[in-house]
Amino acid sequence: MNALLETARLRLRPWTVDDVVRAAPIFADPATMATYDDREPWDTARLRREVARWIESQESRGFSLWAVERRDTGELIGGCGFLDCEDTGELEIHFVIARSQWGQGFATEAARAAVEHGAGPLGLPRIAGVVWPGNAASEAVLRKLGFAFERRIPFFGAEALLYALTRPERPA
Repeated sequence: MNALLETARLRLRPWTVDDVVRAAPIFADPATMATYDDREPWDTARLRREVARWIESQESRGFSLWAVERRDTGELIGGCGFLDCEDTGELEIHFVIARSQWGQGFATEAARAAVEHGAGPLGLPRIAGVVWPGNAASEAVLRKLGFAFERRIPFFGAEALLYALTRPERPA
């Protein structure tokens, strides 16, 4: 499938049902998922449901969480994009990168491309980012992109940190 967005090292594109097998190890990894959504690893059945939801969102709304691939190898290394946050009622930036790819700046690179797309073609007036306390890496990604801390919020039955980028410009 053609890329929706490309960076120097990454390709962000809509998910396909065929991606489930390649993505399953990422979303089943307890360390990776310890800081994502409800902090629980996903089994293949849940991943299939989520991928179907992302495909439907892309088709009906023009955005979703997108598959993130390395351009040099074609390896699927995670996801990044926009999803509705039920706890805040806002559109939220999401990013999840395979543990084997951590520390290389891929989350920042993918999120920067997504935010630029959100601020440009999608015309989003505000983008939220929700982070679990103690997730310094994700907080750093949001801060690098110009997100500001707003407040603590209830999230999946616990407390999380809400960051936001209002009237997003191209990230710094």
